[in-house]
Amino acid sequence: MSMLPPVGWADVATKSDLDSVRTEMRSEFSAVRSDMRALEANLRTEMHQSIRAQTWALVGWTTGLAGLIVALTR
Repeated sequence: MSMLPPVGWADVATKSDLDSVRTEMRSEFSAVRSDMRALEANLRTEMHQSIRAQTWALVGWTTGLAGLIVALTR
């Protein structure tokens, strides 16, 4: 006890203080989780749209190139 800093008992955290902090942190973490779920859904949608557009571009280029090769070999 002699190694503790010189503070009064009013500065010591009680169980009710810890319970209130725990409750507040749980609500904050819950809010962060719901925000992360929304961000994840948006990211999935953007990635799906981007990959779909790239796939269609690749199919178009490949089809066009194949048609050009066929036309040049005749």
